[in-house]
Amino acid sequence: MRSIEFTQPIGTLAVSMTGGECGLKCRHCGGHYLKDMSPAAEALQIVRLGREGRYSSCLISGGCDSRGRVPVLGDTHLLGALKAAGLRLNFHTGLVTEAEAAEIGKWADCVSFDLVGDDETVSEVFGLHRVADDYVRSYEALRRHARVVPHVCVGLRGGAISGEYRVVDYLAGSGDPPDQVVFIVLIPTSGTVYENRTPPHPEEVAALVLRARDAMPAARITLGCMRPAGEYRSRLDVLCLKAGADRVVNPSRDAREYASRNGCRVTTTKECCVF
Repeated sequence: MRSIEFTQPIGTLAVSMTGGECGLKCRHCGGHYLKDMSPAAEALQIVRLGREGRYSSCLISGGCDSRGRVPVLGDTHLLGALKAAGLRLNFHTGLVTEAEAAEIGKWADCVSFDLVGDDETVSEVFGLHRVADDYVRSYEALRRHARVVPHVCVGLRGGAISGEYRVVDYLAGSGDPPDQVVFIVLIPTSGTVYENRTPPHPEEVAALVLRARDAMPAARITLGCMRPAGEYRSRLDVLCLKAGADRVVNPSRDAREYASRNGCRVTTTKECCVF
């Protein structure tokens, strides 16, 4: 019997170490999603006031600086207090040096790292004078010090596929494939440069998931929380389950019905999908 996990991450508090500020204002986000995170200054109080221990983990994230780094270590007192409260910490880091990776490893239960496989995408989306190999080097540095779950944003370059297959092939051929890969999808977001773009066709996303499934049979393949809603999500979820995804975050009704119709063993979880 096939096993599928559905996740609704209500037990993970998303914390922005930069509040609503971001130095890059990337074309796909523009700092918009920082608004949905709790400011670092309020995080500990929110955890302590959480009803019946609602939160068991935190996503430590925030806006990037001008060099593509997220200052996740900007308040180690807070990190220590969250750890002391029994919370697991997932870090969303951006680019890092070896020394930064080592420091992050002292705190992290997991690191979520966005891998980009195309130099022009790095330049266009992030406005950085960096290349895709810089993301690979950061990923490898982090892996030397922590468990890392690579994230692949399908259609990051304004809806176009532009290096995502390169990332999957790199992960599969690295000699030490990750135990999990998370696929997310461009959401054309109001107020961003890409607000009028079209996300990749669900079939394109599912084809990439299938490539990952075939290339990394032991890895958990996850369809993450960042993906368009509505009919798009309904179709995407089912196609990705058919392609071999093991886990879906905030699944659509169609995804649940697919699992039921096909006699899948379904488990549900309430934390960030990397845990």
